[in-house]
Amino acid sequence: MTRYISSACRCSFAISLGINLLFASSGVRAEEKPEAPLLQFHTTLKLEIWSLRNKSLRKGEKRENEQKREPLARFRVDVAKKRPLYGVLELELTDKMTRESGEKKRSQTKLDLTQAYIGVNIDALNSDLRMGRWLYRDEREWL
Repeated sequence: MTRYISSACRCSFAISLGINLLFASSGVRAEEKPEAPLLQFHTTLKLEIWSLRNKSLRKGEKRENEQKREPLARFRVDVAKKRPLYGVLELELTDKMTRESGEKKRSQTKLDLTQAYIGVNIDALNSDLRMGRWLYRDEREWL
C-alpha cells in the first residue's frame, strides 16, 4: 500500500534533506547565545490512499472497484524567523490519482503557493504586522 511514492517526492525529499544538512548550525559554546539562522527549511511528506472493493456488493464477475491516491510534498522556507523583519514561503506539490473499474486512470498534478508573506515585529508597540497570504491548519476532525 505504501510502496507508491512518486519520483518527484523522492527527489524533493533528497533535495530538502541536502539543504537542511547544508545550513545546519554548528556547535556553540554554552556561554554564547545561539543566533537563529537566516534561512530555515521544513519538509512534510504525506501519502493518502483510499481503496474501495466491490462497492455495490454485486455477485458475479462484474465488480466495481475504486482507488484514490494523493501523495503530497510540502516545502516551507522561514526567512529571519526571530528578527524584526521576517518572511515565509510555502509550496505544496500534489499528484492526485483516481481509478475506477472500467475507466481510465485520471491524474492531476498541482503546485500550489499556500503561504507567502512578510511580517514586521514591532516590540515597542507589542504588535505584529503581516502582509501577504498565510494559512492556519487545523488537523482536528469532528467525530
